[in-house]
Amino acid sequence: MSKIGNSSAGLTFRLPEFLNTYSALWVPVYLEPITFSGERITIGLVFRAIDGTIKVVNTLPLDALSKVFGNKGKDLHSLANFVLTSFDAHMRATQKFETFVPSVKGVFVGEAIETFDTDLESIIYQVRKNYSVFSALFVSG
Repeated sequence: MSKIGNSSAGLTFRLPEFLNTYSALWVPVYLEPITFSGERITIGLVFRAIDGTIKVVNTLPLDALSKVFGNKGKDLHSLANFVLTSFDAHMRATQKFETFVPSVKGVFVGEAIETFDTDLESIIYQVRKNYSVFSALFVSG
């Protein structure tokens, strides 16, 4: 029993059971649009699910890039696709984030993070909506 004010109330609070048993490791992939500036944007997310599924997601919507970077937006989107296609091939061959070496200066791979949910698409949605500067566009459709 716990004393709350002048009354006694039982402590019946319990943490909810965590039923999400599907997990994935993922890493963010960053790019410095202005090399060596230190200002980075997340261009992609790379996932390796518990069942071995590999998924690479480009987080840069082309229409938004064109509005932000003008005629260079298409080039930036193509560069991101080039890097992510290379990372995808590397992951399918090795299953390892830490051994990927980008062939483009100004590309950085973040630390691997483990995430839990009910399936890979739920994990991708959860991570993408919380990790990309363009998340509002993604979440709203």
